[in-house]
Amino acid sequence: MLVQLVLVLVIDYGDVELRDPFWGRKLALLRQRLAQEPDRPLLLVLGTSRTALGLKPAFAPLPSMADARPMVFNFGMIGAGPIQELLVLRRLLAEGIRPERILIEIHPLLLHEDSGFGELTALPAARLGWRDLRVLGDYVYDRRLLYRRWWHARLTACWSQRVNLQMRWLPRWLDPKCQFDQRALCRLDGDGWTASELSAVTPQLYEQLARIAVGAYEPAFADFHITERPSRAIDEMLRLCQAEQIEAALFLMPEASQFRAGYSESARRQIDAYLTEVSQRHGVPLFDLTYACSDANFVDSHHMLPAGAERFSRQFARDVLRPLLTDGQVVPVSLEEAIDQGP
Repeated sequence: MLVQLVLVLVIDYGDVELRDPFWGRKLALLRQRLAQEPDRPLLLVLGTSRTALGLKPAFAPLPSMADARPMVFNFGMIGAGPIQELLVLRRLLAEGIRPERILIEIHPLLLHEDSGFGELTALPAARLGWRDLRVLGDYVYDRRLLYRRWWHARLTACWSQRVNLQMRWLPRWLDPKCQFDQRALCRLDGDGWTASELSAVTPQLYEQLARIAVGAYEPAFADFHITERPSRAIDEMLRLCQAEQIEAALFLMPEASQFRAGYSESARRQIDAYLTEVSQRHGVPLFDLTYACSDANFVDSHHMLPAGAERFSRQFARDVLRPLLTDGQVVPVSLEEAIDQGP
């Protein structure tokens, strides 16, 4: 019992990377960057796995400015949606990190959340801290169940954290199914970008992975409607940014033709109307990059290959960062322009 208690204290108040490896590693990298260049304002990018794999700040050149150029850091998280983006923002503010600007990715299909589909279905209670429960308690379907799962994870920390402990000290003992997380951590660079495990795909493999990716979102494709929980999380993020005097903007990551084909006309109308309304109501810019990349840039129709991430990051700097930082006009990117730019 004493060992369990010591481990709980360590993962909650000492080495947070033991509790939540991706969060802990990205937080450490961000702190390192801020310590190296303390005079640069922080431009933080919150997002899903699309952002985590698709935006490489080192390849996003910023315009020359009279003031210090912002430090762009990618805090996209695998498995995240609007609710977990809110959680990341709350965590960072609690850590004393207050960016000057925040770009928030909107994954259209994660605007649809129900008890059988969405980011809450796989919420890992063992990776949550005490303060996280207060954030998530208003969003989960069963608050008592969340607390029970969290307490069980704490009381059995040696078991619930066994994979994270092995990742740290005994990686060779990891179950092969758990080695993906370890390899992903190894591909994380100093700006928060995570390279895809695959550097290239054959046409046959791409079609196979695209079918799997589209199939994973079938519940949202089949009966898409914008639900209350993710919508409320987005509103809370934007109100929080306003209260903290952080300039915010919204953006959509690119999708390949196979993924885009899954949306119904009704879903597209709902998404467009909702994002326009949120942008206007909160007074924040909206950058729609859905058509920004050709299919050859993707692993599986919505996650980027490393070479695709480099190309997209340059385009992101041109079409999002430069207008945002210089108060210029956003130039929309058409599908034809994206294809003309090459794979």
